[in-house]
Amino acid sequence: MADPSRLVPIAGIDRLLGGSRIRQSFSPLDVPPLELLGDALVRLAAHGPHTRAGFVKADDEHWRYLGAGIAERLPEIFRVVPEGTAESAQDWLAAHLVDDLPLQFAVKGDELATAFDHVLLDAPLASSLPTILVTMAGGAPVPALFDTVTERPVTRALWNTFGRHPGNALALVRSRGSAPVAALPAGPAENEDDRIPLVDPGHLTHRLHRTCDVGQMAGVREWGAAHGLGISPTMLLLAAAATEQAGIPIEPQGDLVVDLRRYLPKGVTTGGNFITGVSVPVWGEGFEPPMLGGRLSAILDSGRPLAAVAARLLRARRRPPATPTSTDSVARPVRARTSVSNPGVLSIYEALPWKVPPAERRVVHGTDGIAPNAIGWISSTDAGQFRVSVSFRADVFDPELVDRAATLMFSDPAGVLDAMV
Repeated sequence: MADPSRLVPIAGIDRLLGGSRIRQSFSPLDVPPLELLGDALVRLAAHGPHTRAGFVKADDEHWRYLGAGIAERLPEIFRVVPEGTAESAQDWLAAHLVDDLPLQFAVKGDELATAFDHVLLDAPLASSLPTILVTMAGGAPVPALFDTVTERPVTRALWNTFGRHPGNALALVRSRGSAPVAALPAGPAENEDDRIPLVDPGHLTHRLHRTCDVGQMAGVREWGAAHGLGISPTMLLLAAAATEQAGIPIEPQGDLVVDLRRYLPKGVTTGGNFITGVSVPVWGEGFEPPMLGGRLSAILDSGRPLAAVAARLLRARRRPPATPTSTDSVARPVRARTSVSNPGVLSIYEALPWKVPPAERRVVHGTDGIAPNAIGWISSTDAGQFRVSVSFRADVFDPELVDRAATLMFSDPAGVLDAMV
């Protein structure tokens, strides 16, 4: 019988997010039987490669799309944590990953944990997929959102942004003005022995999590509004301020993750990776919060993040970057670069079969494989709960100081922001 599978090249847009896995954990849930979850994954995979299900890793250049044939790998994709295991399902899964499977799940009692290859999925789709599979396991059809997926998101977004609106090109040029930054103090001279691995050689990425009622963070939104900022840039300033005040020096520029789907035509989406980081000022001589808001608005309105991603893809096509290895190393960072992703209100989680009220639910996000100089914050809201997960390299930053930063963020967020500016 002929092999129905086919090789699919890993797209350039996906390669931009390689080298890490998205981790999630939800508990306590009435977790559906693994057989039903497996059937749901097979149905989703059979719907087409644009769902991003039904793939295995063939090599560094290709995925192999199996479609419904992914059923043969279900015992490896959905696993039960062995009895007597002390660690959580999330930690157990991270230690027992199958290399060529981009989507993996583990269940321990009422905990459902996931590990997704970031090359195949970005945060918006990864956040939705567990709920999609759980609801499909209960008999729901494949969501209609997959019927509006484009396989050429960059081309569609470029035409929609610049082809239909040529004036955006002028705004793009104007947005390239420099933002105010502080002069960095000279760090210690690089020591040949003070270098660290460029990529995580094994479980150096640490995560911590905090949860509170959204009412406790109301002052953050009010503070941001008073300075002309939305919640995402305000969270970036808050994360940077808490990090600095906890005793970790920060870079004057931080990264805010933006969803490039904003540049697609209305009603069109993509199932793959379509996010990028935008560099904006978070402190410096003469820095005022409205500077961040004005800078961010100019960048987003001009389509600059989309143009930057297109340029990176073009350069990579001409000269593909070398894949980092465990032997590559970099100088130990002197300062931390704050990175914030804020997917906003994740109302899709309401469809999960929770066993307890919102205040008692545990929802954990994070990534394995973070840049050595970065401290990544993921903030979100669901069912009236505000949640933050922090990822960082423990061989670079003191976990106690990062924990102190998270505590500062939750104890007096408005005070932390006031002290920074």
